Amino acid sequence: MTTPPETRTPEPPPAGSPTPQPSSDAEAPRRSRLGRALRVGCLGVVGLVLVVVLGFWIWWSADVADPFPDYALSIDLQSPPDGDGLRVGAAAIDITPEITDVWTDADADGEYEPEDGETYEDVNGNGVFDAVWMAGYGTGRPATGVHDPLWARAVVLEVNGLRLGVVALDLVGLFHTDVIRIRKAIGETAGESGGREARPLVDHLVVASTHGHEGPDTMGLWGPDDTTSGVDPAYMDRVRRSVKDALELAVSELRPARASFHSTRYGNKLVMYDHRRRPDVVDDTLAVVRFVEREGDATIATLVNWSNHPETMGDEQTLITSDFCHWLREGIENGVGAGGRDPVEGLGGVCVFVNGSVGGMMTSLRMPIPDRETGAPIPEKSEEHGRFPWARARSVGEHVAARALRLVAEGGPPIEVDRLRIRAKTFGVAMQNILFKIGAKLGRLDRGSFDGAIRTEAAVIDIGPARIATIPGEIYPEIVIGGIERPEGADFEIDPVEIPPLKEVLAEDGVEHVLIFGLANDEIGYLIPKSEWDAPDGLPWDGDGNPPYLYGADGPPYGEINSCGPDAAKAVHDAITSLVRGDRAP
Repeated sequence: MTTPPETRTPEPPPAGSPTPQPSSDAEAPRRSRLGRALRVGCLGVVGLVLVVVLGFWIWWSADVADPFPDYALSIDLQSPPDGDGLRVGAAAIDITPEITDVWTDADADGEYEPEDGETYEDVNGNGVFDAVWMAGYGTGRPATGVHDPLWARAVVLEVNGLRLGVVALDLVGLFHTDVIRIRKAIGETAGESGGREARPLVDHLVVASTHGHEGPDTMGLWGPDDTTSGVDPAYMDRVRRSVKDALELAVSELRPARASFHSTRYGNKLVMYDHRRRPDVVDDTLAVVRFVEREGDATIATLVNWSNHPETMGDEQTLITSDFCHWLREGIENGVGAGGRDPVEGLGGVCVFVNGSVGGMMTSLRMPIPDRETGAPIPEKSEEHGRFPWARARSVGEHVAARALRLVAEGGPPIEVDRLRIRAKTFGVAMQNILFKIGAKLGRLDRGSFDGAIRTEAAVIDIGPARIATIPGEIYPEIVIGGIERPEGADFEIDPVEIPPLKEVLAEDGVEHVLIFGLANDEIGYLIPKSEWDAPDGLPWDGDGNPPYLYGADGPPYGEINSCGPDAAKAVHDAITSLVRGDRAP
């Protein structure tokens, strides 16, 4: 007989206790799956963030692809002792950009602002504003027309068969990569192999930019906005072809020549220079080399070297112009002041102007430039002279041209030249400017990098009693002529390191005339003495960008933001010094 189990009635829970909820066998697995999904999702997000961070780090750390990774230049070329002596040819090719679509600057501020109702005329009907973006000031500045042409001006010097080509461009600057492309086009391959299958147009080429601030963007920094390049690839192709064309024409014009060499301190600092930064050092050297036909006195070319920013007209002016360079060259070729006060006769031939030590910065902005005819100061704008007084740019150019013409007239006669020596090399400059790095990474700046540095180039050229140094940027004048200081407030508490002054180095060996070709074969920005470095806040320099600032100023000086970094000037100074001295001890 089986006894049934005891049946017990469960006691009710105490008052206030939570009421038990019925459970399901399927609920626990669902909770488990949800937890796993959340964990996997969190891990996925973390992983994605890590991948993005790692990818950015790899992208940021990697070198920018160099279009010419194997290019390296190291030459020391000397003219043979015997031959035909000096031969010279010169030429000029127009490189003025074509203005297709036009616009009206309604508020006359030099900026295209469609949000304020400014429009353009779509001349070619393609639905796009085909602007010529002007370089040198801020972004969003399209040209409205042309005032005077821009040029590629070439002079070719040949001494006993060794040829040097110098081309001056009315542009804000060219990168080293563009110079290499031009060299390849003309057959100069010494930078890669040292040998040539055929004679190049020239044995060494110097391409120098006048640094005009009223021409097209050729570097990628002055487009419609801060993130867009203003470079027109088709125009850059045209510039490179024009350099080749100018060289070919100059070579075809080579003829026996003599040369006269002249240099002086211009002296009129008050008139021509509004130096923006202490110390108050200005390289006002004016150097002139005139090449004349060996038989007779007809001018083939005149090379003028002086230092000043071609930006006399200011940032609101939107017509294409070479600024004072136009009137300087016109004055040298055709004379100054004909029919007016104190006329000076021109020399004829082709004038080639090469800018010099413009860092610091050397400018005529905000200066009451005296009219050469009347002596009365010409303000930046007035009821009498108008909103854009072109007389300012004209007077700067004519003042310098007249001084150069008198210098030639008062100097010695042309001499025979039987010596040409060209020393040049590539070297690295540390790229420490984060803004430049970003621009290169985004493809706005057409240049490569290696190991945190960029390749650039310098040269020392001896021609007769003169020596030329090519500088790949805008060098501060105190590095050239002396006067570097160690001011309070600088980011580096060090004595000057860019010593001795470059002109002192270049004058060694009894050199009589020293010329500085700025922005030559590259434009790497301002070359600032390290002991005077004072970077703005937010840029990754060794300094913190905080007060005290140089010389007790209220804020950091202008310049550092447009420099590769505090070590760039020393790298250039060392390169020039080593080219001059070779293996000699400093």
